[in-house]
Amino acid sequence: MIDDRPGLQMVPIEQVTENPLNPRITNKVDVERLANLIREVGWADGITAYYQSGEYIILGGHRRYHAGLALQCDSIPVYVVPKPETPEDELRIITSLQGDFTDWSPYEWGRFIYNGWVKMGKPPVNLNKGFMTILSSHNKINNENEIRLMLRSFEIISADLWADWLENDYCKFSLANKIAHWVHMLKHHKPVLYDQLDKEYTIRQLFQKAKLKCFNEAEIRRTSIFLVADDEHIIEFITKTEQTHEQFEKRVSYENFKSKDRFKRSMNGIRRSHTEFRNLKPETSEEYVKSLLTLNELKKAIQTKREAIKRQLEELEAETNRA
Repeated sequence: MIDDRPGLQMVPIEQVTENPLNPRITNKVDVERLANLIREVGWADGITAYYQSGEYIILGGHRRYHAGLALQCDSIPVYVVPKPETPEDELRIITSLQGDFTDWSPYEWGRFIYNGWVKMGKPPVNLNKGFMTILSSHNKINNENEIRLMLRSFEIISADLWADWLENDYCKFSLANKIAHWVHMLKHHKPVLYDQLDKEYTIRQLFQKAKLKCFNEAEIRRTSIFLVADDEHIIEFITKTEQTHEQFEKRVSYENFKSKDRFKRSMNGIRRSHTEFRNLKPETSEEYVKSLLTLNELKKAIQTKREAIKRQLEELEAETNRA
């Protein structure tokens, strides 16, 4: 029978399991250095874990665990502690065993926040309540809107895509957040197009464009372009890997210029129609009936168009205020 009482004990390494809440990325160089140290002087400290259903879930010491795997250890020292009573307690213990967090990357902080948020049932973001008080206490992130954007990034970008992104030198975490926001705004402004596109492909293409420096953070956050860009322009930007965001904006601006010419012609046509209606003088009962039917149809069309234009104007003003 496995002894699950608190205390230091040697545990078969195959019974030790990484904690999914742990955000740290396994650094091969650090693991090799730690493995060499353990080989030379032995284990200076055990791994902290709790026992559950035949496994020891790590709370602290993930890199020591990987060092043990690298050394092909049959067993490793584990300090067994009681299982945390709540998910919030478990998150606090993990952070308390991480020291001063000075070597945590922005991604690791983001992953930790997201994992905790999911574990807590995706509650509303509040830095003064729940496990997120940890962020304030360590002075890492004190902006709730920034946290919401970060959570959205992990909702949109899959773990596999994050892994690909972080393997490259261009992997600024802040830029990935902006790309995720771009995809989110695409869904907001162009829901039909968003459903037609493959999200994974879209994000991979945007990551590739970032690698080729087709846009910077300031450019990719200008999502108000969705208010004027046609679907074909957006598809062209996504699929043409080397097309820059500047070229995308110029293309949309040129087409928008042409559309303004069309708009001017349409407005002139409306004014002419308005003049013709003012001069309309039905003479027979049949002409009166046709005039009334036509005016009723136009009234409905005008009301529908007025509501659509009003919505578009409100969206444009809101997007301008956010920018």
